[in-house]
Amino acid sequence: MMRSDYDTMLGLADKLHYKSLTQLQETAFRTRSLYDEQKNIMVIGPTSSGKTLIPLLLYAAAVKKAMDAAEPLPRMLFIVPYRALASQKCHELKSTLRTLLGLDLSIAQSTGELRQSDNDIRNGRPTVSVVINEKAFLFARENAGFLSGYRYIVMDEIGLLADQNRGIKLDFLLSWAIAARPRPRMIALATPFYDWSVYAEHFGFERIISQERPTLLKCPVFFSGNGNSRQVDTFDWPDSCTGFGSFSIYRKGKSTASLCSACEELCPLDTPCRQDLTLPCPHTQQPCLRPVELLDPGKPFRFQLIADLCRWHLRQSHQVLIFWNDRENCRQLALYLFHELADMLRDPPPLEECRQVVLQACTEISNEESGLRRTELISEDEMFGILEPEHYRALCAGVGFHSSAVPLELRSFVERRFLDSRELSIVCATETLAFGINSATDAVIVADMNKNLDGAKQFLEPNTYFNYIGRCGRLQPDKPMEAIVGWVHPILSGYSPKNKNFDPCDTDSEYRKWLLLEEKRKQPEVISSALFQDNGKNLPFLLLCLLGSDVKTKSEMTQWLSNLPAPEDAAPCDVDAALGYLLDRRLIRPDGDDEDDEEVDGSDSDRGYRVVEGREGLCGFTPSSEDFDIIVDALHEALKQPEEFFSSFLLYRLLETGHMESSLRNFRMIQPKDTGLRKQKKPEEIPDETDPSDPQAECRGRDFSRENLAATLQKLPVWKVMKPLLEMERSRLHRADIRRRLAVTAAVLCWADSANPRRLCEVFHIAYPLIQTMVRDLGYLLQITAECVYTVERRDGERMRQLEERKDRISKRIHLLELSVYFGLQPDLYEKVVGFFTRKAETSSPARELLQTVKAPHPGTARQLRRIFSAYITLIDALKCQRRGTGPRDHRAAAAALRELNAWSVTSNGGNTLWRELAFALKDEVNLDEPPENHE
Repeated sequence: MMRSDYDTMLGLADKLHYKSLTQLQETAFRTRSLYDEQKNIMVIGPTSSGKTLIPLLLYAAAVKKAMDAAEPLPRMLFIVPYRALASQKCHELKSTLRTLLGLDLSIAQSTGELRQSDNDIRNGRPTVSVVINEKAFLFARENAGFLSGYRYIVMDEIGLLADQNRGIKLDFLLSWAIAARPRPRMIALATPFYDWSVYAEHFGFERIISQERPTLLKCPVFFSGNGNSRQVDTFDWPDSCTGFGSFSIYRKGKSTASLCSACEELCPLDTPCRQDLTLPCPHTQQPCLRPVELLDPGKPFRFQLIADLCRWHLRQSHQVLIFWNDRENCRQLALYLFHELADMLRDPPPLEECRQVVLQACTEISNEESGLRRTELISEDEMFGILEPEHYRALCAGVGFHSSAVPLELRSFVERRFLDSRELSIVCATETLAFGINSATDAVIVADMNKNLDGAKQFLEPNTYFNYIGRCGRLQPDKPMEAIVGWVHPILSGYSPKNKNFDPCDTDSEYRKWLLLEEKRKQPEVISSALFQDNGKNLPFLLLCLLGSDVKTKSEMTQWLSNLPAPEDAAPCDVDAALGYLLDRRLIRPDGDDEDDEEVDGSDSDRGYRVVEGREGLCGFTPSSEDFDIIVDALHEALKQPEEFFSSFLLYRLLETGHMESSLRNFRMIQPKDTGLRKQKKPEEIPDETDPSDPQAECRGRDFSRENLAATLQKLPVWKVMKPLLEMERSRLHRADIRRRLAVTAAVLCWADSANPRRLCEVFHIAYPLIQTMVRDLGYLLQITAECVYTVERRDGERMRQLEERKDRISKRIHLLELSVYFGLQPDLYEKVVGFFTRKAETSSPARELLQTVKAPHPGTARQLRRIFSAYITLIDALKCQRRGTGPRDHRAAAAALRELNAWSVTSNGGNTLWRELAFALKDEVNLDEPPENHE
């Protein structure tokens, strides 16, 4: 290391107002190999140790050097696991690099929802690309030179190599990057919760390690009891944590007295000293030793405990992040805390003003990410079922929530208000805020130490737990490390060690599991490839990805797989069976043979294999073999149906896949009229809340019954295409999973028909963001389905040319369905819009750009289209009623729809000229004999 390199890093850190470096950063910047462009680096440090800053400063220095030498700027690929993290990293990179370099670099991101920059990223146009794992894998598979186009590849949260769904894709990316020429430099960011020695050796990483992080005060809270009371115990808390101790919570009206340890007799619960510790006990003249809290009927005990903890921290001017791996509990808890802690929060403005503030901020975020400049606010309907009216006031008072069920723009709003401006004092979040998000919060409460995986309750894994608690006490530029302290409160169900009912021999207690969790930190698990976790279910398509456009022998593929870090007891991968599966499905063929040659069994180690021509589109997808067979069967069954039933049958069958099974099982319908609290019950019906995250309990009573499902669907526009499905499943309608699958199919079809998000929520009790989650997964399966048209057989008398034309039509139809399902765009109208921009593109460069945007929509683009479509459909319906002279039409709705199209057609908002022309063209198609305004 040259002294000048270290000084350069210090100078850059100073520009970001860092007063000191962490031990990890100090070690890294003094390590010679960090400045050797030929070395791959693995930075290993706890959460909050400042890992991300290391590649950022290194990259900024490389850009500055290139600028000084008038050379092309080096390009960086930043790979992250989650959409929320991609958005936050993109925002962070723009801000940080602008501060360091004094210029705005071209920075683009790509996730499942944000596709508008995909082609630019594929073709290497942005200087910095922030991409989720799955998209990076897909781009690298499509183009062998994709990774070599970058000088730096940063892999954030690489600990997710242990995740079965994401890990194997990271293995491929690591392997492809090592083989790329020119070879990019890889910088992996890891935590010490795993032993990385095997991976570092396999992929040639030099490790930079530190265990230092800000001080964490771990203060567990024990939560025990059932029925109408709970006992809250603190144990081993520091002396500095005065003002919060052990107490009991009783349901009002259910108990009148409890034993007081001071006077050894029943003492009334409403005795003043038992609820106010500043008052002395009348018997001892000392503070009460058994304080109590009285809880109104219907209020959840665990919610109240969390409110008490938050109250203590708010008194210390602390910011609090609450982790609860349960979307609905996060949503309801935020509202509960807003009401319960109102005296300690900011006074929010009136509701309408709060709604305006939130929707305006979300609209600005949407415009920023999409490049659009719409002045109309995001519709409140898109928040319906997620934000109750009081949630808008809660956000302005300083309480928010964050999960995958929250709309993308609202998630970004919460992140920025919590992480950047610190306007939010409390945020309730699922693990979407646990990985890689740079927070600087004072306290973390882990509301439940369990999470539900496919319906089964499982204690938190070390990596998840330590990422939770690592969100507090994070590195802050304006504070030295020794001044940063974080508070951690895991809520443990059961008795504390100081309780007389505590059983020290109970190895299944949460306290014992928590202690073991802390012990595991001292003995990290050796991490191995996720390939060995699925019993070979994904191996066939992983081999297909490995082949790509190359020819490889069985022995070469076996050797490649053997290079992946495997557990000590792992059985060898069954390559013979995987190749046999691919040969049977006509996805690969022996090199030099025609596709229709006689069968081969795949056991010849020296025989080369290649992907069959026309099947390359499946390279990059990794369905299980069972799911692929279901997809092919679904396609064939849907093609047997009359054309109008194709979409409904296909979507319904795709919901049977394992890929969707988990989503459906954990999918929660919200209460039809949710007030922000659990539905009120009589006090005697209030259940034990020791396991509030049970998904079955959350869903119980909310799914459609056999009778009301049919009655509900009959009232919808999709009834015609849903009726054959109900008749087909008539004998199985007694099963809740069948009814749920039918309801979700109908909801997705309504969404694809440009249905209003509020209407979807009112009819199906499914909020808009949850529909987005489902359609994202269905969109992935539809992309695979479109590549399966090769399985369509020739009909009697059909020529090959006719067969290929039919396959092409089927493929285009599925692709259109995928876009329609993903973005909620009616297929016929969507094609009309594509046709409009296609015609304009012949003479207009902006139209050519918009055409690409429409073909790969961003949520903001899709939102604009849906608003135009909705107004157009309303007017068309009014026109039909007028011409038939039948039925009353909703004049107010028609008038509002016409105003919407008029607003689009007269706007002169710069780049929106073409949108204005589109709205005008659609409006011009509708000619009502009497303008609807006359009927208001």
